[in-house]
Amino acid sequence: MIYVIHAVRTKYIKVGVARNPARRLHSLQVSIPFDLVLLAVADWPQEWKTRIHHVLAGTRVRGEWFKRDERLDSLIKHMQDGGAPLEWVNSYSPPSRLHRVLALARA
Repeated sequence: MIYVIHAVRTKYIKVGVARNPARRLHSLQVSIPFDLVLLAVADWPQEWKTRIHHVLAGTRVRGEWFKRDERLDSLIKHMQDGGAPLEWVNSYSPPSRLHRVLALARA
């Protein structure tokens, strides 16, 4: 499962994978001086974490921690609404070379 955890009163969000996100939240809480809150969980395959991290790369702070922005807010909402990972990733990925060529050909 992919999860999103927020460090309360900060702009930091962790996007990770765990079989039991609640247990992972508890284990992280022991070593972090901020209260942590589980914002979203989705039963998406583990491979999607890497693609999500790629989309969020510009806001990476360290490891799986990112600075909150509109992309993260949309990811959280998408996960809470039960959306598919491909829909979210595609909404933030640049169009493929083929799509760009076809768009130019139509113009």
